[in-house]
Amino acid sequence: MDSTLSDRRVIHWSSPDSELWVANGDGEYAGMVEFMEGRFEVRNSIGAVVGTATSVPAAREMLENHVLGRPQRSLAMRSRTSLVPFPRLLTPAPYRRSSVA
Repeated sequence: MDSTLSDRRVIHWSSPDSELWVANGDGEYAGMVEFMEGRFEVRNSIGAVVGTATSVPAAREMLENHVLGRPQRSLAMRSRTSLVPFPRLLTPAPYRRSSVA
C-alpha cells in the first residue's frame, strides 16, 4: 500500500458493548479491541490476534498502527508472540561439588 494513501486513511471507532471497540477504515471493518481476562486483546480484520495492551488507548493505537502500517511504539504494545520471556528456570545453577566421598 502506498504510504501517502495509508497516511490519509482515517480509523473510526464505535463501542457496541461496554467491553468491545470496533474499528472501521474507509467504510470497511478494520478490526476490534475486546477486554478479556484483565487485558485488551487486539484483533485485525480477519480475526488474527495483533497483540494485547493494558489500556483502551494503547490497544486502539496498536490496531491503528497495524492497519496504517506504522511501527509499534513500545514493548508493552507488541504482539504477545514477539515477547520472549526469560524464565529463571533457564538460568544455569552454580556448579556445586558433590559432598559424597
